[in-house]
Amino acid sequence: SAVGDDVYGRMLLDSCAGLGVGTRGLLVRRGHPSSSYISIMDSEGDMLVAMSDMRVLSAIDADFVAQRMDLLNAAPVVVCDGNLPADALEYLAAHCTAPLYIDPVSTTWAKKLLPVLGRFDTIKPNRLEMEVLAGMSIATDGQGQSLEHVREIMGSSMESLIHHFKLVTQGF
Repeated sequence: SAVGDDVYGRMLLDSCAGLGVGTRGLLVRRGHPSSSYISIMDSEGDMLVAMSDMRVLSAIDADFVAQRMDLLNAAPVVVCDGNLPADALEYLAAHCTAPLYIDPVSTTWAKKLLPVLGRFDTIKPNRLEMEVLAGMSIATDGQGQSLEHVREIMGSSMESLIHHFKLVTQGF
């Protein structure tokens, strides 16, 4: 991952150190702000609007990932953010031997995952992201919970899909 050399990046690094969370391989981008995200939710807890600045992640390209493959492949699991550049995601999908998890994070970023979709061990889309990935509407009334439906959406190589039943039945 990457953080800026701002107060938020330093706070994150200090918090990780205090909790014993390793940050080896993390990029600190000089002169860049750390990622930020803000959303406005309605009374039901559904997002109405959101804004983010994830430009700090743009430096995580295929070369950056390639230089850290030994570290990544030694991990018990690799979790990636759908905000990563497409070439980084493609490189990870092709070379990572550790279980590879991803969160599409938005319908916009979900589209970027289509070329590498079946190469993740686990993906955690919400219903709207799942519709983009599947190229079809997904009912919120309990339809689409069969193994055949999961295979149609994710491909038979997908070993696990977090919250599939929940997102189909509850819409998230």
